[in-house]
This record gives sequence, C-alpha cells and structure tokens, in this order.
Amino acid sequence: MQKIMHLFAVLFLLGSFTTKAQTSLQGQIDSIMTLYPNCMDYPVEVLTSLDSLFKLLEAEDVSVDDGHDHDHDHDHDHDHDHGEDIDFTQLSDPNLIAHLKTNFPDLLNDNNQVNPDQVSEIILLNLDNLNLTNINGLSQFTSLKTLSVNINSITELTDLPDGLEYLYARNNQINFLGDFPESLLKIDLRSNDLTYVNPFPNSVKDLKLCFNNITTVPDLPDDLEVFYCAYNNLTVLPDFPSKVETALVYNNEITEIGVLSPVLNQLRIQSNLLTELPYLPETLTNLNISNNPINCVRSYPEVLSAQLSSFSTCQDPVIESQEAVNPFAFDMSAGWNMFGYVCPDSADALAALSNIKDFIVIVKNNEGAAYLPEYGFNGLGDLIPGHGYQMKLTDGVADFHLCDYDLIDSDHHSDVEDVNTALLDSIENLNNKMGCKDLLATNYDEVALYDDGSCTYECSETWDDIIDYSCKGTAYAASCDPYIVYRKSTEANHIQNPGGICYDVHPPASGSHRPMWGKWGKYDYMPPQRYLHNIEHGGIAILYHPCVDASVIDALEAFACARAADDGGAFRYILTPYHDMPTNIAVVAWEWAYFNNCVDVAGISEFVDEHYRKAPEDFYFDGTYDNLFQGRCTD
Repeated sequence: MQKIMHLFAVLFLLGSFTTKAQTSLQGQIDSIMTLYPNCMDYPVEVLTSLDSLFKLLEAEDVSVDDGHDHDHDHDHDHDHDHGEDIDFTQLSDPNLIAHLKTNFPDLLNDNNQVNPDQVSEIILLNLDNLNLTNINGLSQFTSLKTLSVNINSITELTDLPDGLEYLYARNNQINFLGDFPESLLKIDLRSNDLTYVNPFPNSVKDLKLCFNNITTVPDLPDDLEVFYCAYNNLTVLPDFPSKVETALVYNNEITEIGVLSPVLNQLRIQSNLLTELPYLPETLTNLNISNNPINCVRSYPEVLSAQLSSFSTCQDPVIESQEAVNPFAFDMSAGWNMFGYVCPDSADALAALSNIKDFIVIVKNNEGAAYLPEYGFNGLGDLIPGHGYQMKLTDGVADFHLCDYDLIDSDHHSDVEDVNTALLDSIENLNNKMGCKDLLATNYDEVALYDDGSCTYECSETWDDIIDYSCKGTAYAASCDPYIVYRKSTEANHIQNPGGICYDVHPPASGSHRPMWGKWGKYDYMPPQRYLHNIEHGGIAILYHPCVDASVIDALEAFACARAADDGGAFRYILTPYHDMPTNIAVVAWEWAYFNNCVDVAGISEFVDEHYRKAPEDFYFDGTYDNLFQGRCTD
C-alpha cells in the first residue's frame, strides 16, 4: 500500500511538470528520490518517470547554457578556483553556525570558534535539510565518526575530519571533492553534480554514486562490498575488488566490464551498451542485462541458464603458442587454473611467464607466495621443477607450456622421472589444500587454502524471510528468572534476497543479514535477517513469544517509549514477535541477549544501559525496510 501511495505522489508531481521552471523539475526529481532513496528501490514506473524528468532537465540545461563556456579540466588534481581566499578550517555557513549554537550551546564562542573540549565529545552530526551551502570548519570535529549532510545546497565537499567513517551527502549540488579521509567506511554521494570522483580509501565498504554525471571511476577500494553507480555516464567498469557482493550500474553507457568479484551476488547493468558479458561468478544469482545489445556470453552459473542460454558463446582470444609440439602443453581457460612446472631447470617467474603476463591476474604456490604482474611484484622468485602452481587469467590461453622439450639437453633426460614424481606430489599437495571456504556453508573447511566450489548450504532461499509468526501453543509460565548470554560474532555479511540465511541459535544476536535494515519501531513481525542489521547499527531488538498476553507487549512498548533520547537521537528499538523463543521475552543487542519470562523493567533497563549503541556501527537513520511496520511511539 505504501508503494502505491508513493507512486501516486510521483504521478501527481509529474502531472504538473510541463508548466514548471527548471528549478521545479529538479525539485520533482528530489521529491521522488526522497521517497525512494536507494538506487535499487525504484519501481519500473518510477524509473520511467525519472527518465522523462531527467531528459526535460537536460534539455533546459542545454537551452540555459547555450553560448556559455563550461569546459572544465578535471584532470590531475581537479584544480578549483574559488575567486577569493577562503579559510576552509573555520565555520562560515550561517545556518550551520545557528544549528550548532542551538544544539550544542557551549560549543562556540562569540567569534564562532569551537571549544576543543566540547567538540571532542561529538561523534555524530545530523545536518540534513538545513539549506547549508558549505561545511567549512568541520575538520575541527576531530572525534566525528558519522556526518550526514543530505538535502542541502552544498557545492564543494572539503575539510572533512580525519577520523570520519560514515559520510552521507546525497541530494546536494556537489561538483568538487577534496581528499577523502582514509578512515571512511561508507560514502553516499547520490544525486549531486559530480563529473569525476577522487580515489577512494581502500577501507570503504559501501559506495553510492547514483544520479551524477560521472564519466570514469578510479580503481575501486579493496574492501568494497556494495557499489551503486546507476544513472551516470560511465563507459567502462574497472575490475571489481574481491569482496564486492552488489553492483548497481544501470543506465550508463558502459561498453566494457572488468573482472568481476568472485563473491558477486547481484549485478544490475541494464540500459547500457554491452555487446559481451564477461565470465560470471558462480555466486551470481541476481542479474539484469535488459536493454543492452548483447551478442554473446561466456560461462555463467547454472541458476542463470534460463536467462542466458539463448545467447551464443563468445570466443576468447588466444595467444599464439610456440610452434613446436609439446607433450606437456594444454589449454587454459579464463579464471583459475592449476599447472605443474615440468621444465628441468628453475626459471624466474617474470621471465618464464612474460609472454602471457598481460593475461595474468595472479600466480600462487602452495605456500601462498604470489606473482602479481600488474604491480611488477614477484614473490614467487623462481618456478621450481616438479612444483605445482595456481594461476588466475583474464582470458583463455591455448597450448600453454613453459619450455620446448625438443630443445632439452639429453643430460636432463634421466631427471624426467624424478621431476614427474615431484610434480605429482605437488599437485596432490594442492588438492589437499582445496575445499569449501564459505563460513555460511555446512561443509566449511577451515584448513582449505583455495575454494573448489564444493560448498553446500542448509538454508533455503526465500524472497521475504517472512514465516508464520502467529501463536502456536501457549506462552511460558510467568516467572522472573533472568539470564544473559554473550556470543561473539563470527561474521556480519550482507546477503541479498533470495539467498538463504539461517541461524544456529534462536534468537540470534549477530550474524549475516540483509543489506537494508528496517525503520525503527514496532512490527507485526520483523525477521532476524532484518533486525540483526538494526542492532548492528547500535539499536535494541525487543522480542516476545507470539503467545504472550497483550499486556506483556504493551509493557515492552511502554518501556521503549519511555527511554529518553540522547545525542544519537530518539531511542532506537525494534519490537516484534519471534518464533522458537526459549523464554517469553528477549532483549537483544549486538552479541548480547537478555532473557526472562516476565517484564522486569529494572533488569531490562540495566541491560539496555550496558549495551545500547555498543555495536560495530552507530546509525540513528531509519532503513527503508517497512514490511509489516506498525509505527513508532515518537510518530
């Protein structure tokens, strides 16, 4: 029902756009994006409407800008002329100063200079929708971890605090970026005027750049897991780092994709100019390639067969091999391969593999030493006769071999049997180090060095994680006998629908979960796949047995509503029934859970005081998940 109302609001906005000025068009676009703040949340009808608005806005831009020179040089350091000397280390925006004086009365003196003792206590700033034009001076907030400046009029993003971890700056007019702090974990720059982006810190896990005019992106961060870059002007996608699970890059002009992540789960690349698909990893279950002139595909997971089997198979380029026939030569495919070095003499890896180095991503031996040609790094040293190696290639190589046996000196022939024996031992050693490396799998092998694709899972796939949460049987007898359980988290992966997630304890207090968390408040039911993300953000999940009396639920809700707000905003809670409860109630924080068969307000308060906002992340923001949402006591 909510999405229908949202769509009605969008259509109402569109009904009047023909009589509006350019600023009104931008306002309508901003309104739609406020309803649907994530790249992946737009229904098809809304995307179609947005396309129409963007085209109209672009046409007006051309009309307004005709005859003006807007040639910008964004090469090198993207020099930016401010026209006058500006001290970026001092607060200057009057709205920012007014907000700080109102919310932090002892922070600024009469000259609007910050009190060092006061500013060191501020770890979160919510500056959304304040009509800010700049954020100069925020570098003085040395303890700041989370900064949100959404829906303002900021044009330059500079002077960020060195220790900042979470940056939210969507729906501004940003066209100039300073250097990013190396501590950043999440960056949200959606709906701005960017034509370029600076290199990102390798620590960034979540990067959102949708609705800009970006033509190229630098190398993506090593730790990146989520990448949104839809509605830009990209022509090429760089190689994905090995941890990327979700990539939304639709509505660009992409003609070429780099190597994809081996753990990629979702790739939405519709409405681009792709003619070929690269090798798709086995983990990929959600793929959208519509509105691309695709001619052929390469290997892909079986789960995508219905979608891709009608395409022809792309022919990989092959490298001309040596002319001599070699009994040890064989063809290698793109991706991971194993080979044994059967030449009689050791050889430097750089020299031995020089004719195919442009296709090599990495070569490793049994001990994990590596040769990385892209970086000119040779940790292998020499290839040793009789030893086995793993090699990852970007393209196939035909007739691969490293020496010509018709040129081997006869003095070496007597060593061939010894070399072959050593080679077989080395390959056996490699096989012993292969197995399932996915922690979520039932056959996870903690000693395996390489994943062999053998992982199996007991969790069934589901689209919404909703189960029957109605009362089955009776609640436990009311008694006050509390106990607290601590269980250290072993993972906190983001797993997209419909990938199955299951838990070995009920209710869980940590673990893998869905990428999008829920709105704070009360639910008819919220599955653990969602509430775990909320408590990872520092909140509390208040759970109750589906068969408890209504008075128990009312008492738990009254407790949540009575909690005072703090510098992180209103009390963050999720109130929901839960199946398989060991008691009538459970109060859950990240890695900690309180259990009881009665509502002991004093005991619950003590637990919440101890564990509230002590989680890997400290976010007060609502998520967009609101299935079965009832409301929040502050609403």
